[in-house]
Amino acid sequence: MEDHIPFVPCDIILNILKRLPVKSLIRFQCVCKDWKNLIKTPFFIQDHLHHSSHQNPLLLLKWLGDLRIVDRHNMQVPQIQISPLVDSCFDLVIVGSSNGLLCVQVVDNLVKTVLPWKTKENGIVPPTLLFWNPATRHFRKLPLNIKDFNSSYRQGFGFSPIDNDYKIVRIYVWGPCFAANPAQIYSLKSGSWKEVEFENLEGIKISKWENVAVNGVMYFSGRDPSTPSNDDNLVVSIDLTKEVCTLIPLPDLKYNRSKRLIVYEDKLAVVAVILHGSYLVHLWVMEEDICANRGRWIWTKKYTSSSCPRMLHPMTIWRNEIVFCTMGDDVYTLNLTTNGFKTFVVKCGSIIYDSCTYVESLISVGSISNKES
Repeated sequence: MEDHIPFVPCDIILNILKRLPVKSLIRFQCVCKDWKNLIKTPFFIQDHLHHSSHQNPLLLLKWLGDLRIVDRHNMQVPQIQISPLVDSCFDLVIVGSSNGLLCVQVVDNLVKTVLPWKTKENGIVPPTLLFWNPATRHFRKLPLNIKDFNSSYRQGFGFSPIDNDYKIVRIYVWGPCFAANPAQIYSLKSGSWKEVEFENLEGIKISKWENVAVNGVMYFSGRDPSTPSNDDNLVVSIDLTKEVCTLIPLPDLKYNRSKRLIVYEDKLAVVAVILHGSYLVHLWVMEEDICANRGRWIWTKKYTSSSCPRMLHPMTIWRNEIVFCTMGDDVYTLNLTTNGFKTFVVKCGSIIYDSCTYVESLISVGSISNKES
């Protein structure tokens, strides 16, 4: 009697494979040629990304010389290896996260100085800018013009669905000086930088860390110095496809002690910790205004928390929870459904500098890529 090998329909195989972590999928390409071809198809890559984004978004925590991923299912905090990306890594800055790709600025240990734009002849090299997929361990170094490099710019990273392209936006702290420092946009698809002039940015001060991207638009927090406020009072919106800049006023965040731009339900939002008798968390969401006499955009307060357990600094949103850090290595989350705070300790022994959401994916960093050794 001949052995009978059971037949498994392709749709069932696909449904199983898309639920697996990237590390397993890379190994399973060796099972057979059909699996290898399937896992490399754009359809499967997008299907796997869609499942990862909705079922298991991860939290990325960063502090000096350390980067870790938090898994919601087991709350483990494994460390990500950074050093193979460059020969001598002192630290890195997360420029942005999108579809499993990170854009990071890697700082060499010789670069930690007040003059990071000096050249190798002076014993200092500029930071390295990378596209990096931590799941596949592939990365791609981006071209950086040392002559034009200085510390007076802010960078953001995002995906443009219309162009099907990943882009970096670089703008200067006090707005562009058109003769020397126009804004710059890098396209992963073209592999090059281009200069763009945004006349309405002149004189606008751009915040150091606050920027997010959603639906093909990059948002920076900024301030118009001509207004009485000493706090950020507007959002700088840059359409990644049309390359058009719009200035949008922030909502009235009176008595705020800490705030952050985030993405909530695929819309721009701002989380603010307000001191009004006690510390409260406010969540505002920006929506398009269909009433012509009220302006193009309106802000709606969607949520107000009960009293915070202490002064917290908002970082990002992780599914239905706002993530906060403290001046130590504590991480707090606020559940928007239950209105409850929870905390866990990362035990990194240092202050957490940044946080963002992250999903595992098979998205390629491009045809010109390298792989960690």
